[in-house]
Amino acid sequence: MRTASDTVRNAIDHACDAQSALSVEARFERHLRRLTPRERQVHDAVVAGEPNKNIAMDLGLAKKTVKVHRARVMQKMGMRNLADLVRAAVTRRIGAP
Repeated sequence: MRTASDTVRNAIDHACDAQSALSVEARFERHLRRLTPRERQVHDAVVAGEPNKNIAMDLGLAKKTVKVHRARVMQKMGMRNLADLVRAAVTRRIGAP
């Protein structure tokens, strides 16, 4: 049998989890807004799984330029590796309406 205090504790835990998820998404959005338009294009292509060579051809850039933009995206987004970047982007998109 659940007591009133158990119900309240569960409600608080649920609210904290929801708030934490919102703050993570808000932080991601803030980082995303820091990207230049070109960095955003590179971000979107990288998250979509495009290799640097294809991104360079699609955007009319040198492969080295794509690598520079990609490194800046990683830095501005606060990500250590590609898997973290993709995970953050996918998680954000799942939560988006």
